[in-house]
Amino acid sequence: MLQSAPPKPSPTQAEIETRVRDGYSLLGPLATLIRKQISMNLAHDELVGFGHEGLMSAARSFDPTRGVPFRAWATFRIRGAMLDGVRSLGRLSRRAHERLRSANSAYEVATGFCRDQASATDPTAANAQLGSYLASMATALTMGLVQSDTANASGESTDERPSPEELIAHRQLSDIAKRAVSMLPDSERTLIEKYYFEDRTLEEAAASLGLSKSWGSRLHARALNLLADAMRKASG
Repeated sequence: MLQSAPPKPSPTQAEIETRVRDGYSLLGPLATLIRKQISMNLAHDELVGFGHEGLMSAARSFDPTRGVPFRAWATFRIRGAMLDGVRSLGRLSRRAHERLRSANSAYEVATGFCRDQASATDPTAANAQLGSYLASMATALTMGLVQSDTANASGESTDERPSPEELIAHRQLSDIAKRAVSMLPDSERTLIEKYYFEDRTLEEAAASLGLSKSWGSRLHARALNLLADAMRKASG
């Protein structure tokens, strides 16, 4: 009879404290980077506070047997916690909302790449994963800038409002994206529509399909690969 693998032991308090000390220097630079990416008037210390929660989560959940260095794992978890924290504040301008969505989408892709690279032992497979990752990252960044017409645009100042030319380009990009999404299989299309067009979190979009967040992340990655090809066809 096959036996399931024994559960991995939980880290000791000393291990957690050592990891937190190791990753603490990541908080400041990541907070600065996210402020620049989203261009919001956020207090640096507020982002660091959000990130500290992510660092604690990374320290508790880190699995050294996966081959991913702790600081790389912590970087993803800290970025995710900071982005979740910004999202929870609400009342974002349209442009800040777009930047947040784009950064969050890129974060999801990068997290998946980190996970897959850790399990890739064949250099050919690793190179293929890198090519797929780059295409998915570009698609995620593009999709992050496409929103439904009902996206939150409150708090937008005159200086933040797009020019007529930018509005036209945005509408053209939105039309291309929606045509491309319509070409996807049902599950992938539903996940993409809910995540990018209905402003759901990835966890919420996955739950609507009866999936865990982990399986939702995998479906998201597969959908982005398909979407990269579909967008090329839709724009032709």
